[in-house]
Amino acid sequence: MILFRAFLLCLSLAGLSFTGCTHHSKTLNDGNVDLDQEVTQSNNQRDTVFLHFAQDWKKYISPSVELHKPVLERPVMNWTPTVIADCRYSTERGHNVPVVELSWNEAMPAQVRAEAFNQTVETKDLRVDISLQYKGFERNYYTTAFPIARNQRFSIPGKSLFVKDTAAVIMAGPAMLPKVVDFQQMKVKVNSQDMVKKILHLTDLGPGAAYRIRLCTLTGENWAPSGEFVFNTPICPLDRK
Repeated sequence: MILFRAFLLCLSLAGLSFTGCTHHSKTLNDGNVDLDQEVTQSNNQRDTVFLHFAQDWKKYISPSVELHKPVLERPVMNWTPTVIADCRYSTERGHNVPVVELSWNEAMPAQVRAEAFNQTVETKDLRVDISLQYKGFERNYYTTAFPIARNQRFSIPGKSLFVKDTAAVIMAGPAMLPKVVDFQQMKVKVNSQDMVKKILHLTDLGPGAAYRIRLCTLTGENWAPSGEFVFNTPICPLDRK
């Protein structure tokens, strides 16, 4: 009898507990539970390069045959862009990421009249390479943006030695595949001379990293590289939305 009464008491308490909890939550039609509190829901579309990098990185091997052409060993020009680094929110990462603006001036092409200058950047013969590896360009361990287009993510050249070193790719991670936000050019005057100012915006860079970067110009059957330039990215607070 004592055991039976104890059992009834337990059932009563369990019923009270369940009844007391049911008014705090309710089940929605889609099966989710509404906890009667304001919860920020993230509707951001996350790029698969960040979600499943170890499985999906081969999707970012470039099929371009133009990248099969060799790069000349010696740089054909010095390149010292001005760099502005900052942190901005990335919808694909879900938090703040480093962004970088690189700008530089070039002589106005001889075949282009200054008054007929077109602000549309032609990039069929220009690419941007980056590396996080020690002597990455010399060892053929780098990624590239070609063609340079808005929202174009960097890719790995198909004949790069990087492709054959899975461990190095995994170690570098998505930081080696940033995205071109925009590439612009404009006419400027420098010491009374018409010049072309080019501005490259990159995002989804790795935090606190030293990036090696270079420009390569297609000249017939070879790529002519600029000198190597190094820029550093900031470490951003992980403010989430």
